[in-house]
Amino acid sequence: MFALPSATELKAVAKALIERLRRERPIRVELTDADLDACIDRLRGMTAFEAERTLSQAIMRDNALTRDDVDVIVAIRRSYCAGTGCWSTWRRRRTWPR
Repeated sequence: MFALPSATELKAVAKALIERLRRERPIRVELTDADLDACIDRLRGMTAFEAERTLSQAIMRDNALTRDDVDVIVAIRRSYCAGTGCWSTWRRRRTWPR
């Protein structure tokens, strides 16, 4: 068994990804601290690799990371779990905006 990353570790993953992508191409980041925390909260329960992949997909969709990507992260995460039943189990433990 392994421990999943903490919110602090996920935030470090997100910041490293943003820095790396900014070196490769222009990306727009328009997040308040609260928006970033919301993104990180939606990534909780994922491995660092899964979180980075999810965040990358959200960013690459429009070369930006904005408040709108909070919902995009949820949709991407839901697509990973489609048909497995894990989304409904995971969703019962959290309250998400609809």
